[in-house]
Amino acid sequence: MPTSQARLIRLWVPVWLVFAAFFENMAQQPLISVFSVSLGASATVAGLTVSIYSLFNLGGNLISHWALGRVGPRWILGWVMLTAGLLVTASGFCQTPQQLLLLRSLHGLAGGLLVPVIFVQISTASTRQRHGITMARGGIAIALASTLGPVLAGFVNQRAGFATAFTTIGSVLITSGLIALLLIPHHTPPKRRTLPLKILKATWGGCQVRSACRIAFAFMAALGIMAFRFPLKGQEVGLTSGQIGLGFGMFSLAAAIVMAPAGCLSDRHGRRWPLLGGLVVSTLGMLGLSWGQTFTPLLMAMVGHGAGFGMLFPVSNALLLDGCRPQERSAAFGVFHAFFSLGVFTGPLVAIALMRYTSPFHVAAAILLITATLTASSIPSRPRGSPGQS
Repeated sequence: MPTSQARLIRLWVPVWLVFAAFFENMAQQPLISVFSVSLGASATVAGLTVSIYSLFNLGGNLISHWALGRVGPRWILGWVMLTAGLLVTASGFCQTPQQLLLLRSLHGLAGGLLVPVIFVQISTASTRQRHGITMARGGIAIALASTLGPVLAGFVNQRAGFATAFTTIGSVLITSGLIALLLIPHHTPPKRRTLPLKILKATWGGCQVRSACRIAFAFMAALGIMAFRFPLKGQEVGLTSGQIGLGFGMFSLAAAIVMAPAGCLSDRHGRRWPLLGGLVVSTLGMLGLSWGQTFTPLLMAMVGHGAGFGMLFPVSNALLLDGCRPQERSAAFGVFHAFFSLGVFTGPLVAIALMRYTSPFHVAAAILLITATLTASSIPSRPRGSPGQS
């Protein structure tokens, strides 16, 4: 294969795969809780259906480094993505909340294997001076996928029903799995018989890695609360399925617009201020979702929360890369995405437990503000040398 063609594949196939992985995830956000309720689930079971994906996703994240070392990226990105596509397609034909819960669990495990491996592939093109913009490339793919996914899912569901919507989403994953099998190079890595605990311990020992994981937990807990509560609140105030999907789409569009500037800013001036700004803006968005009672204020709050997410995602990924060596990246991304999953899982459950006392969006705002306070004291305001040099 010519060098230029191989370089294009190395740069852009992982970007497409991260687009596909997050397209299917975000496209389901306006559907899952509503579909679960339509099958007869209570509000608690609907929240568990949203969250159970992330619990099993966490397990996949934690074993992804071990799996990558045993079988290599081609097998994971190809066959696991094909399997995930079939699980998503089958979800649309569930007849009971329990069936949907089971398929979401299996799908979560598959997704947990995929995402850290994709980001390891993206990070191979990065240097210390460009961690922010490199991760912004993947972040923009996520944001674009998240912009299109909820809008398309809401539109298809409104016109043709849940089964067609889930089939459409699943076909994107199936196609992407075939692309990965065709274009990701095959190699036989050395087999690891046990989890590389020494690498995991060394990775977790860095302050930057711990801070990145803490921030990831916070903004994904807020995202999980939003994914659970916003569709239900939209129904309560009279929004259509299309308007709810548009709200998710505007969240993602705002994130896409902000990601590249935030990544560049953090490369030049340090990680602290973009991270603090993102946490504060996301907090304001959560408060807006709590207070809004009509379409326009809720849409503006989704835009604000999206802008905050757009600051947080690439810069927290860059902070993670700052704190680990190239040989530690697969372990670092596995741990990092485990905190993603833990946040999305625990956020809605804590919010449900406290619904009697306060709005779920207030819970999300509190988590973000506490994290902002910790971030202000733990991250340097200017860039400094790190083991992430490459």
